[in-house]
Amino acid sequence: MPHDFTPKQTIYHLHRAWRVQGVWETVHTTLQESLRFRDRREGTPSAAIIDSHSVKTTETVGPRRYDGGKRSVVASVTGPSTPW
Repeated sequence: MPHDFTPKQTIYHLHRAWRVQGVWETVHTTLQESLRFRDRREGTPSAAIIDSHSVKTTETVGPRRYDGGKRSVVASVTGPSTPW
């Protein structure tokens, strides 16, 4: 922060105190309602849309193990450490 601003500890303390007291929630609600009234709508929404996302997973049978980032068999055959 610029040197002429309030120390960051003071800003943190005020922000936390306002959060605990519900000041930020009140500001948000007041702004939201005033914008909705400006647009000639009800103060609070009557419905909501919730978006969900499905993720497919693979089903495995038996234990799975982590290879630790080992090189593939093809890469190890061509590597310099392969005994001939």
